[in-house]
Amino acid sequence: MEIELLKQILEKVEQLDRGLNSLGDKVNSLGDKVNSLDDKVNSLGNEVNSLRTDMNEKFDKVDGQLSNLQESVLRIEVTQQEDILSVLGYINSKLEDTAKKSDVNAIRQDLEFNVKENSLFKLELDRLKRNSYE
Repeated sequence: MEIELLKQILEKVEQLDRGLNSLGDKVNSLGDKVNSLDDKVNSLGNEVNSLRTDMNEKFDKVDGQLSNLQESVLRIEVTQQEDILSVLGYINSKLEDTAKKSDVNAIRQDLEFNVKENSLFKLELDRLKRNSYE
């Protein structure tokens, strides 16, 4: 009876050993899966760091362009009044030149009219003189 009891205990121990071996295999399999997941997480972390670096570079570039744009706008705002005044001065000088030319043309026309009118008066006077002598 002791032998049978020992056989039953040995059988139970062997079952436990098989169960523990099976559990050990499952634990090893889970460990491999955890290592695989850990590698994937590390890979994703590296990609996120790379993306973060790229985004920081792009933001720095955009910040630089925005600063340049702001400086250009400020420069335009500062010089705009001067530009408008210089354009108005240019227009004024052109108008003065045009007015001078039109004044000269008007004087020339007045002189031509006066010469023609004088000539007409002389002709009329000559005609009247001839008519009075006849």
